[in-house]
Amino acid sequence: MINKIGVKHLIGRELTHQETSVLEWLNGWEEETSSTIAGLIQAAHQHGKQESTVTSSKSMTEEDIQQFTSALAERYLQVENEHAAASELYKQGCSEEYSQAVERVTKFVAMEQAYAVYKMFAEAVEMLPEDIKYAFAQHYERLIQKQ
Repeated sequence: MINKIGVKHLIGRELTHQETSVLEWLNGWEEETSSTIAGLIQAAHQHGKQESTVTSSKSMTEEDIQQFTSALAERYLQVENEHAAASELYKQGCSEEYSQAVERVTKFVAMEQAYAVYKMFAEAVEMLPEDIKYAFAQHYERLIQKQ
């Protein structure tokens, strides 16, 4: 199945009415077919990010790297916590008998949006040069220990 919210985040804008209609149409196909198309969309996005990604941090000073990775780790943890909170709200809403369908859908959409942002951050971190990824991991671990 092609996740419309995920596609929206990958392309960085709202989907047009026609794009939404086409994605809904594709989701009506067999699971294998729509999953293949979803994989192609994701691969194209990854390829575009890799072509535009700086592969070296040699132009950054150690202070620049520390500031960047510290800020990135803080935002990453915030995004991760937002995803966890949205998921928990959705789970709670599903378990309450009086919860209305609209509330469940709203919570599900919030959870999916939080997951899409979290996944985008995780993918961005994976593409960082190794020295920056290492500094990020150190900052992230310190933040986790503070919680």
